[in-house]
Amino acid sequence: MSQKHFTHEVFLTHPVHKKEVLRVDAFRDLLNKTCQQPTGAMTKEGTPLVVTPGQLVTSVSELARVWDWHRDKVRDFLNGLAERDVLTIDMHKKFMVLSFPYLAD
Repeated sequence: MSQKHFTHEVFLTHPVHKKEVLRVDAFRDLLNKTCQQPTGAMTKEGTPLVVTPGQLVTSVSELARVWDWHRDKVRDFLNGLAERDVLTIDMHKKFMVLSFPYLAD
């Protein structure tokens, strides 16, 4: 299967061009990326970080590109998850750290 032709049953890792990405697909993608995120000390955009299990370093622009969504839709989606206490968002200038408390060790 070409990486450009995903169904909602496949985790997303590259931009989607054929089918609309549903919110459930986006949520699965976030969980998948979080589980694959390397942990430990790292630097992002010149900022030193310590990434722990259950955290994802990403950006609104990156998620918008992968999901083929407008940046406002990505922000609304993430803010909705934060309002429901599914995740917390630590915003930085060019990136953010999403923390999923239920995925932490």
